[in-house]
Formats: sequence, structure tokens, C-alpha cells
Amino acid sequence: MRRKAVGFYWTLPVPWAGFNELPADVDEAAKCSRTIRYQCELVRRYAKEHDFELIREEVFMEVQPDRSTPNITQELGILSGFCESHQADILYVDFKKELGWRRNLFMEDWMKISPVCCREIPADSIMIDYHHFDPKKHFREWRRQQNEWSSLKSERAKQAFERAATLRAEGLSYPAVAKKMNAGGLKSLSGKDWKGDNVRKLLDGKGIARKEPQ
Repeated sequence: MRRKAVGFYWTLPVPWAGFNELPADVDEAAKCSRTIRYQCELVRRYAKEHDFELIREEVFMEVQPDRSTPNITQELGILSGFCESHQADILYVDFKKELGWRRNLFMEDWMKISPVCCREIPADSIMIDYHHFDPKKHFREWRRQQNEWSSLKSERAKQAFERAATLRAEGLSYPAVAKKMNAGGLKSLSGKDWKGDNVRKLLDGKGIARKEPQ
């Protein structure tokens, strides 16, 4: 009888690219994220080569763009229960050996005490759709752009504040200001769309909040 396995794929949000959400469907998520696509390919190839029946695949996006959080352990806990009931192993790509800085320490700690077998798959370079995918090169470039985006935070904050203040001075409500800023392609400091409350907090922080227009 073939062994059963579950594929687990995770990634970080990329605010500078407007990538802050991940579809729950694995194949749809793979279309949105090269990192997810890469993990899918590696795990599916490993399952085929080692005669595993891949009975489920799950994707997870961290909440912070530059570090891991305990949130991932809740998702893994749910997956663990499924694996135990189906006698399945967890298959995942091990980034830390080749890409030491792209580590999820909370995930690693969970794997050490996991009640189910967790099988590491090396983060090797592979061909995807006739193109060579080198994870080292990919994540090195991602990190460079992430650092550049983070270094410009104060500049983005100033630009956002000036635009919001101008729109408020024209008599627009906070939600209307948010709508205008989003339409103009001016993202929030986290890279997400503006909301009325975010605009209010931005202006309150500068001490120039105005009475809400009636």
C-alpha cells in the first residue's frame, strides 16, 4: 500500500508588490506566488519519485513581510490532526539549509515535536515551465527589493500624509480620502489599500486630524 502524504507550502507577504493575500486553493495560489509554485513542484515530484500518495495540500501566508510568527503553528496543528487520522506524513521544502536567512523558526520548532513524520525536501534548483528556477537567486533579489522598500518607509509616510492632508482640507471624509488615495495608486505603509481608519490614524499621528465632514 502506498504511503500517504500532505504537502505544506508557505510564503511571506510582499507589500512592495501588492501581494498581501493568498488564495486558499493551492493551484490558484501557485499562479499568484512563484515561491508557492516552486514548493508545489518540488513536493509533487518528491511524492511521485518516492511513491507517496499526495492526499492534501495546504498553503499558508505569514502576516509579516520580513519574519516568521507563531501563527503558522496553529495551521500546522490543524494539519497534524488530519495527518494522524489518515496516517500521512507532511512534506515540505527545507529552505534553511541552502537559504539560512529564509527560515521560519516557529515552523522548525513545531516540526521537532510534531506527532507526525515531517519530511524535509532540499531547496534545489529546478526547471519550471522550461525555465530554470534558482531559489538562491530568487530570494536574494526578493530580499534586495524588500530592504529597498523598507528603507523608503519614511518617504512613503510623508507622501501619504501630505496627500491625505490635502484631501481632508478639501472637505473629504476619511473613507473618501482613502478611496482617492487607493485610486491614485498610493498604498498604505503596509502595502495594503487605505481604509478610513488608517487615514484617520495617519493624520492623528501628525496632530492635524479635523472634524469629520457631515
